[in-house]
Amino acid sequence: MKVELLTIEEVFDLTNQGLVCAPFFQPLPGTSFKNFSAMVTVQPPDRLASNVEASFIITHFKILDLTAPVEKRWQVMTCLGTIPKDLVPVGSLIFCDSEIKARLSKPI
Repeated sequence: MKVELLTIEEVFDLTNQGLVCAPFFQPLPGTSFKNFSAMVTVQPPDRLASNVEASFIITHFKILDLTAPVEKRWQVMTCLGTIPKDLVPVGSLIFCDSEIKARLSKPI
């Protein structure tokens, strides 16, 4: 059964990652996160939904504020590969299997 994973607030087209969607996720506390891929459904607000393979990749962010918590430094990105940016506008919904959502925290 598909459940809502996130509502896209920003979209970035990064050279080595492809299309990256924000918000990001924090790794679940007390776990060792491993990158993985899964099929998701992207539902733009103005067109039909499409199924794409998403990669969930843990990434270190260089934050200059030394008081920033470690949770802000390590985040999980949702990458949609080579799908064109104009097909994933802000406000699009991403749906996934409930097992996938259980592996991720709430978006931050």
